[in-house]
Parts: sequence; structure tokens; C-alpha cells
Amino acid sequence: MPTPQAHPWLEPLWVRLLIVVLLIAALAAEFIWLGDRLWQFLWAAALVYAIWDFFLRGVYGKPKE
Repeated sequence: MPTPQAHPWLEPLWVRLLIVVLLIAALAAEFIWLGDRLWQFLWAAALVYAIWDFFLRGVYGKPKE
């Protein structure tokens, strides 16, 4: 299996945090105003994946070799 590579566009911490904040805002809007269960699930799944990929997997934030 190939080693996961960090995308250069997502290297800065502020970009990754902005994406997570936007996903949280979309999920909150779905819960508060819209209430569609399918979109709630999709936004929540995208949020969980973003948190795992950006912060928990360990690809981003490493010093360059």
C-alpha cells in the first residue's frame, strides 16, 4: 500500500482548521434550520473524515524531510 502523501495546499494549519469550521457550520445549519437527515449524515461523515485525515492520521504537520 502506498504511503499517504500530504497535499501542499492543505499543509498550513489555518487551511485545515477553516475547512473543519466550515463543515461544523454546515452541520449546525442542517440541524438547526433545515433538518434533512441525509444531509446531516453526509456533513457529519465529511467532518469526521476531515478530522481524521487532517489531524489524527499524522500526515500533515510533519517536518519536511
